[in-house]
Amino acid sequence: MKNNSHHRLLAPYSSSTRLYADNHKEFMRLCDERQCKPADLLREAFDEWLEMRRAAAEASEISQCEEQNTIEAKLDDLQRAIDRLTEKAAEFAESFDYVKRRDHGYLLEIFMAAYGARDLVWRQNISGMYKGNQTQESISLKYQELQREWEEQAIALLDRVRETIQKGRKDAETRSQPV
Repeated sequence: MKNNSHHRLLAPYSSSTRLYADNHKEFMRLCDERQCKPADLLREAFDEWLEMRRAAAEASEISQCEEQNTIEAKLDDLQRAIDRLTEKAAEFAESFDYVKRRDHGYLLEIFMAAYGARDLVWRQNISGMYKGNQTQESISLKYQELQREWEEQAIALLDRVRETIQKGRKDAETRSQPV
């Protein structure tokens, strides 16, 4: 036991203690070894016990602080992970919108290519009709029939393209509205 009783004040009241019988012999042996009175040995033993208890309480507080810091660190990690997922979701939405706009552009390009192909086919048909000695009127009637058919197909295709674009806009609007 350490002797740190120097320069310490004693309490104004004393305490009377009766030791357990099995501890009494060892206690008296310690008093003989240290050559001190039983009251002094009890006072020092009690002092050491209180110091150990305070140290254990401080260690407990430190471990609780460390545990709290660990929980806060995990929460921060989770927040960063959520932020990264939110950013990735926004990037995905932007790329998805880009792909939809690009696909709409492809549809319009296909539409224009179909008109170009129609013109090429018609020119080929006209040259074949002239070689087959068809009259201008029969060629004109044939052209008007094909023109009506092409216009109907073009209008139907244009309506489908518009529906696709409107559906994409509605989808984008519903995604952008807060939940």
